[in-house]
Amino acid sequence: MISEEGAGNITWVFHVNNSSIPADNWNRIANYYPGDTYVDWIAVSGYGAQTPLDDYCDPFREMMDNVYPTLAALSPTKPIIIAEFGVTKGNASCTQESWADAALADITTLRWPRVIAFSWWNEAWQNDDNPAHDTTMRLQDNLNLATVFQNRVGSNSNILDRLNFTP
Repeated sequence: MISEEGAGNITWVFHVNNSSIPADNWNRIANYYPGDTYVDWIAVSGYGAQTPLDDYCDPFREMMDNVYPTLAALSPTKPIIIAEFGVTKGNASCTQESWADAALADITTLRWPRVIAFSWWNEAWQNDDNPAHDTTMRLQDNLNLATVFQNRVGSNSNILDRLNFTP
């Protein structure tokens, strides 16, 4: 164990995607959980459309409502974090700011009460030679998205007032 080596400042995170792919019994999330002895936090990631060309944009609420009971059942005491979530700008299936607004509304009103932290995937990348196909999830590339974050997170007391988790 790390603590036996003198490292007392490490947090171990068990991190999974919001769904198991392939969706076979052998690949269920619970099959990979090593146990509370080895895990400090349980983490999940969920994404809407990741490129402007994706023909889907699953709502964050749907993803979390599906996976949250599984995560909570892994351990009755471990806090849950949203390690990454995001959606690209420019997808025809959803607008970035509407998707993020709905997700942040649920997160900041504690729809999933064991969630203690979240992290937006703030990145951009090229997908092919056509700049219109490039992905950007960066707040600084969409003023409307930045405004959503300011409105939902900037002055929300549920964000900074819940630093200590009690199950």
